[in-house]
Amino acid sequence: MAGGLDCVMSECEDCLRITLGGRLSVVDSVDHYQCVTALADASGFVRLLLDARAVADRSDIPSIFEFVVRAYPPSPGGRRTACLDKPENLVSARFFEHLMQNTGRSYRLFFDEAEALDWLRSDLP
Repeated sequence: MAGGLDCVMSECEDCLRITLGGRLSVVDSVDHYQCVTALADASGFVRLLLDARAVADRSDIPSIFEFVVRAYPPSPGGRRTACLDKPENLVSARFFEHLMQNTGRSYRLFFDEAEALDWLRSDLP
């Protein structure tokens, strides 16, 4: 992907695992999102495990807000996303989680993969 962000997708038994790594460019973030979304749509999965633990150069809060306003369509599209991240990214990752939930998306942040998969496979909000 442009901007040095790597994306690897693999099918789990009942979800799509999207592993991101490399450098996240604020300039290219909308293109990254559109590319990942297109690949996820093509997979047919509605339950996604997004592993962002290897992503470097996190955005600041105003940039995250601008990205969500620019990139995300008004309709959540019926997806359920569990995001894995590292505790040191708590502030920006939690802010992103709140934005996703406030726009009607089923999205939760986790630091433990087993907990993320348990939630993803459940019907819990």
